[in-house]
Formats: sequence, structure tokens, C-alpha cells
Amino acid sequence: MVQGSDLTDSKRLSDLKFLMKTIEKCLSENASLIEMPTINQVNQMYDKAAGLLQVSSMADRSGQVVWTTIVRKLRVKEKRRREEEEEEEGQSYYEDAE
Repeated sequence: MVQGSDLTDSKRLSDLKFLMKTIEKCLSENASLIEMPTINQVNQMYDKAAGLLQVSSMADRSGQVVWTTIVRKLRVKEKRRREEEEEEEGQSYYEDAE
């Protein structure tokens, strides 16, 4: 039987996976990803990704935000980006049809 805590743990793991993939993608696109980093390099990569993702500017209390808040804001940002892309594709389709 599935319990509430199982769902919470599953959601937390899903959120963490999303955050890590987002950071990795951001660093890869900017040629900043180090394959086998030291602890110091991990911290440097995170700082760089936070700046690139504009995570720190998303909150009133910059630097005091819980990672789950960052995930929620990144998901909203990603959803808006996808909606804009779909809207542009729809406009392009109608322009081609004319």
C-alpha cells in the first residue's frame, strides 16, 4: 500500500532530479560543466549556474531560499517558455497556411 510519505519522497526526488538536470543543462550550454569535479569546483559550478539561471534574483531574500522554492520557480519559468514556444509555432503554422 502506498503511503503519504512515499509520495512526498517521490516528489522530492523528482524535484531534485529536475533541479540537477536544469543546472547540468545550463552549465553544458555555457561550457562550464566539469565531469569529475572536486568539492570546490562543484561550489563554483553551482554559483555560476545560479547566476545564469537567475535563481538569486527570484527571491526577496536572496541567498536564503530553500531549494524547493527554486525548483517551483524554475518549473513556472519553464512552463511559460514552453507555452511561448507553442504559441509561436501556432502563429507560424497559420502564417504558412495563408
